[in-house]
Amino acid sequence: AVTNGLQKVNACLLERQVVALLASADSAFEANNCTQAKELYEQVLALAPENHKAVLGKTQTANCKATKKEKKVKTDDLA
Repeated sequence: AVTNGLQKVNACLLERQVVALLASADSAFEANNCTQAKELYEQVLALAPENHKAVLGKTQTANCKATKKEKKVKTDDLA
């Protein structure tokens, strides 16, 4: 009974962590911060590999336009 209760608590904590990471990833994506969004979606997938929203989000970051900061880094790398 105690083990079952701990499993439920752990599942709840994991779900909350996944929800928080997804919210952060979505916010980063909406702010056009591609790199951060991709990293956050990958963190979700490490915790919940079957999470369809994270799979879709990570896929969308591949087509995401880079933020100004990211563009500057890429441009500087060419110099």
